[in-house]
Amino acid sequence: MNQASTRSHCIFTIHISSKEPGSATIRRSKLHLVDLAGSERVAKTGVGGQLLTEAKYINLSLLYLEQVIIALAEKHRSHIPYRNSMMTSVLRDSLGGNCMTTMIATLSLDKRNIDESISTCRFAQRVALIKNEAVLNEEIDPRLMIIHLKKVIQELKDELAMVTGEQRTEELMPEELLELDKLIKRFLEDPDPESTLDVGADMRKIKHCFNYIKQLINRTNIPDRSLLSPDITGAEDTPEKKEELKKLKDLLHQRDNEINILVNMLKKEKKKAQDALFQLSAGSSGLAVSKSSLSISFEEGHRPSACINVKNSQDFSSSAHRAAFLPRRAGSRGEMSLGRQEAFEIFKRDHVDSVTIEDNKQLLKQR
Repeated sequence: MNQASTRSHCIFTIHISSKEPGSATIRRSKLHLVDLAGSERVAKTGVGGQLLTEAKYINLSLLYLEQVIIALAEKHRSHIPYRNSMMTSVLRDSLGGNCMTTMIATLSLDKRNIDESISTCRFAQRVALIKNEAVLNEEIDPRLMIIHLKKVIQELKDELAMVTGEQRTEELMPEELLELDKLIKRFLEDPDPESTLDVGADMRKIKHCFNYIKQLINRTNIPDRSLLSPDITGAEDTPEKKEELKKLKDLLHQRDNEINILVNMLKKEKKKAQDALFQLSAGSSGLAVSKSSLSISFEEGHRPSACINVKNSQDFSSSAHRAAFLPRRAGSRGEMSLGRQEAFEIFKRDHVDSVTIEDNKQLLKQR
């Protein structure tokens, strides 16, 4: 902007930079707001002195701007005369660079200025011939890139030290300790359950973090209660809660006794089943012996008396075998305690064939 005259071109430039949080990419842009002074014919205006000098400079700068626009419109041109004037040098990015340019032309409707209006329209047509393909101006923030590369180098060093088993004996620097304290505080204050405390594979830093957390816990008045949930620590020991706790303990003790009784009952029933199987196997072996004796006696003499004796002995062994079971079963039902009887009734009720058994019993009663 010309500070010495009001009749001049005006250029207002805005620089814009944007970056997304957590990203190392920066977008930069530049906005030029240009107010071009109008051209004038000295022969018509009749100005002189300082105004004449200003009019010549204005017309000359507009001529240089038109030359640049014509050169940009011609694709075969290899040289663009940006350096002919300061205005074209400043507007270089907005004319032929990675840009999008809009031109607004103002015209005069006075008949005396019809030639200047036509020249302005032609100038706007030449500007419209320029074709640019604009893309985003993105670049990597060097400061963030340096920080990222330093972090990667430190992680690789820690990983190498962990693999090789290198022991670091030197003490941590005060700056490192202060940074660790900040990381721990940020980790403890973060409500995200998936947050992590990343201090690398350095055992010195890991030990310092554990010591720091231990000191925080020891500073509290009741360290044991700090591990409990807020609902438990905030509850007061009222008489109602004590009574409810006593009832729950009694109920738990009663359930333990019932479980012990059921376990003993299961053991006794298992033992009885094993004894019954043993006696059944013994009876089966006796029956096999009687059958073999019957065949031997029949082969020797075919005596009917022997057959009768064998049959009697067989009937006797079978009846004795039944007698050995029946009294015991009948007596076991009568000697069962109240808990065993209740368990037996539950077993009969929950049995798979309980409905079929009841139907068969009803049919037998009707007969």
